[in-house]
Amino acid sequence: MTYYAYHAITSIQNSQKKDWFREYTLKVKRSKDTTNYLNWDDITHYVVIPNYKENMSVLCETIGAIAASSLAQTHIIVVLAMEEREQAEDKVRQLLQRYEGKFKGMLVNYHPSNLPGEMPGKSSNEAHAFRKAVVPDVRRRQLRTENVCVSICDADSVHHIKHFEVLNFKYCTDPHRHTRVYQAPMVNFLNFDTVPAATRLMSTVVTMHELSHLYNYKKNEVLPFSTYSMSFNCARDVGGWDGDCVAEDWHQFLKCFFHYGDKMRVEALPHPVLCYAVEGDTYWGSLKDRFEQAKRHALALIEIPYVLNKIVGTFNGNVRPSLTRTISLGIKVIWPHYIGVAHLFLIVYTPLIIFLYNSAWAPYWIDAQEIATINTTWNFIFQVISVLSFITGPLAMSINAHRIAIFVKGQELNKWWKVLQYVFDWATIATITNLFYAMIPSFIASTKMIYKQEFQYICATKPEALTPMTPLSVDDVFAVVIE
Repeated sequence: MTYYAYHAITSIQNSQKKDWFREYTLKVKRSKDTTNYLNWDDITHYVVIPNYKENMSVLCETIGAIAASSLAQTHIIVVLAMEEREQAEDKVRQLLQRYEGKFKGMLVNYHPSNLPGEMPGKSSNEAHAFRKAVVPDVRRRQLRTENVCVSICDADSVHHIKHFEVLNFKYCTDPHRHTRVYQAPMVNFLNFDTVPAATRLMSTVVTMHELSHLYNYKKNEVLPFSTYSMSFNCARDVGGWDGDCVAEDWHQFLKCFFHYGDKMRVEALPHPVLCYAVEGDTYWGSLKDRFEQAKRHALALIEIPYVLNKIVGTFNGNVRPSLTRTISLGIKVIWPHYIGVAHLFLIVYTPLIIFLYNSAWAPYWIDAQEIATINTTWNFIFQVISVLSFITGPLAMSINAHRIAIFVKGQELNKWWKVLQYVFDWATIATITNLFYAMIPSFIASTKMIYKQEFQYICATKPEALTPMTPLSVDDVFAVVIE
């Protein structure tokens, strides 16, 4: 993971100065067959921003980042997907006034509470916004649906200034655009230097995971995460988003996969999307809020019965996907969560097993001398692996974290002792962090699936934005990479 993440960071840095309209023009000129290409100026991007009780400064930073794009006034329509129960009319009015004239259009949708068959949360909000705002507006504007791209944007997602340019390039030139989900690496480092060390470690792990998998996306099975894009036709053909799931990003991709079959893939975008790690008002509040978010993320386990149901049931799509790809995606869903549960059981039961095998209570059929020999061999191997992992793992992760922190936050974090601080964090609290932010949440989620059918979506706590109420503050955030 750290190897591919290292190369992914280098790749991101090398792609910052690309002129994507120039790349599009050159590709059109060089291509012998452009029948599947779309015209650059014909594409419309709907950016749906589901939010509930978000800080005004965070929303301004997110919308301001989109407004900084060169395509904002000609290609981008922002959809403010609000919750009716928030009663956010004043907030909406301020946002509409603040960004008047910055986009091709701005839409507002209020998601009602307690709609039948829905779970309050991001997915139900998106589903309602797509049905009631995006689809009618496409019809009203009489847009060709093949030229429409829909992006889901978390309320704290700060897009790179060239994000929509590269998305436009990919969408125009990709003949498989209607069976693709376009995903930029999510880098939750915006408040990397202010969150507790345990939260910082998890931010590093999640970011490294996303970077490494997207860098190697043509060989690995990749699922979308948080902020992503897909064609209007693709979303429409599967009935939009479902309103009764927690991990809506995974669920939407799996839903499209079972409709379109093996053609459905994730396509990586090179420019990162920055976001905030969970941060409360106090140190302990931040740790508690991160634990709550971990429990919500672990509920992605709900997708396992969905996958199994599709395997053994009938496929409603046009093409039946291959069993190999289906199993591969199923493993991808299971892997991050059941590994956590397995770790928890190993921690709890391994000492008990060792005690029984090395005590007078050991069962009579066990040869104590044979067990001692096996234990000696495996203990040596385990100790060698542990020492190597203890040295190389934290160091490699810390170097990558340091490179990303400088990339995001600027040269003020370019201090040699920062790497030592990160290594110290890994050496001292990595195990306890893994216990509380991975193992226990996975165990809780697995247990809940046995006796519960409805789950609650808990929104993560965000800090105030870096530069509150500054519409184009993303320029400061990305200054280090666009100079």
